[in-house]
Amino acid sequence: MDSRLIAVLERARELGFLGPGPINEHVEHSLAFLDAWDGLYGAAPGRLLDLGAGGGVPGLVLAASWSGTETVLLDASARRCAFLLGAVEELGIAGSVSVVESRAEFAARRPDLERSFDLVTS
Repeated sequence: MDSRLIAVLERARELGFLGPGPINEHVEHSLAFLDAWDGLYGAAPGRLLDLGAGGGVPGLVLAASWSGTETVLLDASARRCAFLLGAVEELGIAGSVSVVESRAEFAARRPDLERSFDLVTS
């Protein structure tokens, strides 16, 4: 796994955005989504939503792995969204990843988000 991603996830933990346990376990858990999807469909999803993106697990891990997938990281916290925006820039994935600050029940009614994802994680 990319050392930049590991560093980002370490910072997420320091900020209290990521739960306990070794970072590699969080990454492995995230990659299980990738393996399950690939096992079912054989190709990356076109559009992914990470609901309650927090510290970036699994959203950042999947976005880094599926570079052609349009990814939306959704979180209600301005502080977490600011972190995620910086992480997206640092990881060089800003072209395919956007961060949306909103509560899920409001975001679900946005025309650009409503019923438009192949995969939703949380």
